[in-house]
Amino acid sequence: MQVILLKDVPKVGKKGELCNVADGYGRNFLIARGFAVVASAGRLRAVEKENLEHAAQQKREKEAAQAQAVRLEAKPLVIKANSGAQDKLFGSITSADIALAVKEQFNEDVDKKNIKLDEPIRKLGEFKIVVKLHPQVKATLLVKVEKI
Repeated sequence: MQVILLKDVPKVGKKGELCNVADGYGRNFLIARGFAVVASAGRLRAVEKENLEHAAQQKREKEAAQAQAVRLEAKPLVIKANSGAQDKLFGSITSADIALAVKEQFNEDVDKKNIKLDEPIRKLGEFKIVVKLHPQVKATLLVKVEKI
């Protein structure tokens, strides 16, 4: 029996794929639970159209992320903080602080979860921070921490 998967099914296939499965498995499990539909010419065309639209959407998102990466890498991000002796900060600068500063200085939205800090910044200086904008696009942001 040929079915078109509506959801990802482990050991069978991914959403939108045409799969050959046993009749009982297809009828009693996949179709009954809404994981698949019986393959027909009309449904195959609809799935192909949906896959093309999805690929175009992914391409647009990747291009937008690449443009955002260029804008973020164009100039350094300056964060001012209080510091004490030997240029140590009172407190630290976290990914949430960096996301807020990016919003204020670049007017760009970046999720704090996508900012990769090994550990919070605790001293003055320049730091290179990796920001994941898309699964295939990363930007290296230069962060300058200065004294108030």
